[in-house]
Parts: sequence; structure tokens; C-alpha cells
Amino acid sequence: MRWTRKATPPPGTRSTRFVDAAEDLLRNEGYDQLSARQVAERAGLKTQLLNDYFRTINDVFLAVVRKVNARRFERLEAAFAAPDPLTALWAMNCDPSSAVLAV
Repeated sequence: MRWTRKATPPPGTRSTRFVDAAEDLLRNEGYDQLSARQVAERAGLKTQLLNDYFRTINDVFLAVVRKVNARRFERLEAAFAAPDPLTALWAMNCDPSSAVLAV
């Protein structure tokens, strides 16, 4: 699906709701469920609003990847600062809750 609107979402609650909904779909349903209709439905917003925040559905996916990687980077920094960094890194990488979207 191709749209011709803004390239990046402006800050705000609607764009966040779309990204959160897409993350939830990716985590629980898989990539094949990441359609504009599914994302909008999960976010509780109209599909047409998605066009105002994202150019393509892949832009939504990339926003999710950025969000997930930002969280992982924070956890990585915390692991490096831990008293036993190797154990903290091991625990971080064995956590199944983050492994789903990390791959």
C-alpha cells in the first residue's frame, strides 16, 4: 500500500497510538497482520488518519523498529553499567519478551 503524505510522524498521541498498535500486532500476530486497517483498528482510530502520519505501512513498521531499538539500547547501557555486565547482557539477550521484536 502506498501513500503520498508526510514522511515522518509528528509528535503526538495519534502517531504514538498507531506505533503502539503496530508493535502489539507485530508482537502478537506477526508481520502479515500489519495492514493499515489492522493497525488503525487496534489503535481505535480511523484508517484515513494513518495517512496523515505515515507515508506507507512500512514507515509504521520502521517507527516500531526505532521504538524497540531505543528500548534495547537503554537496556544495553544499563547492562554495561551493571556490577556484572556479562551476566546482565546474558539476561537481557535471553529475555523472551524482547526477543520477539529484536529479530
